[in-house]
Amino acid sequence: MELNIEQLQESLKIRCHQCHGLCCVALYFSKIDGFPENKMAGKPCHYLLENNQCHIYDSLKERKMKGCMIYDCFGAGQIVSQRLPSWRHCEKTMEIFEVFQTIMQLQQMLSYLIEAYYLHHNSQLKELILENLKIRENIFNNIKVDLENYHQKVSQQLKKICQQYTHDMSMKIMIGEDLRGKDCCDYVFLGTDLRDAKVENADLSRSLFLTQIQLNGMIGNRQTKIPPRLERPRRWED
Repeated sequence: MELNIEQLQESLKIRCHQCHGLCCVALYFSKIDGFPENKMAGKPCHYLLENNQCHIYDSLKERKMKGCMIYDCFGAGQIVSQRLPSWRHCEKTMEIFEVFQTIMQLQQMLSYLIEAYYLHHNSQLKELILENLKIRENIFNNIKVDLENYHQKVSQQLKKICQQYTHDMSMKIMIGEDLRGKDCCDYVFLGTDLRDAKVENADLSRSLFLTQIQLNGMIGNRQTKIPPRLERPRRWED
């Protein structure tokens, strides 16, 4: 079976207008993390409108809603919303929220696998991508899946790839790290905590396993070079 990598890559981009506002309901919020309120999982954010859009989306930056600006679901929101009914009109809301969080995990793993497949065209990675899509379908068809076993297989493959690079920063804590003006093209950022890392004028264009949510949490500018598959964070436009 041939893989449509471009289509899979597009599926990782968030499309809030196609979502039932799942992240604004299903997840726990904390004001200390830059969200509008302290909110329990399963409770709608009070800024969520009836059309599932955010009432303050255009003013998140001015309101310093850092958590909302950083968050990224890897496209899980629209995928679940296209396959399951809205939580507003369903009694099994918690089941929908559980599916959303599981699909989000799968999408994050898919993002790593796709990037690895671009660089290392091998059958193991292709099989893991196909298995990812199969697991997704099984979840929507209420077929039991072993997500932990799949996660272990993905981790093993990604670890082998990371070991090939000189600057492997995988899983490291780099909060507030000063990377200004640095060439990070051969850096591996798999699971790295890069919140508030300073990347003004840095070159991240070929950094490996850098995700949108990591990029959103960094402090960059117009001169920061980013991977073409990612989008420049709105809060960088100063």
